[in-house]
Amino acid sequence: MFALGGIGVAGTMSAGERALRDVLSQPNAVTRLESLISSASPAGRLYALLGLRLRDRAAYERALEKCRTTDAKVETARGCMLSQESFRDLVKEIERGQYDTFLERKWPDNAR
Repeated sequence: MFALGGIGVAGTMSAGERALRDVLSQPNAVTRLESLISSASPAGRLYALLGLRLRDRAAYERALEKCRTTDAKVETARGCMLSQESFRDLVKEIERGQYDTFLERKWPDNAR
């Protein structure tokens, strides 16, 4: 599932967002994210693209080229709303920077 910014009734951080934040805090984040592009699920590729966009635009552009042919439906959560969305549409949202503020948000330790 691809979900950022608090999900469910309690608005908790998704496991995917938590994992991305953990990777981004590591010195080898770009290398780790690049390795996910070829092996992760479509949702995992979205998290990797998002992280690469924030950390290394050249690596992001390379990864984006590898994902251009992906045509999958991805389970998403936006707040309490669960749905399936087009991988390509979600990539467009990443390209527009739509998720950047979610990752800038500081979470209280007990909300993670």
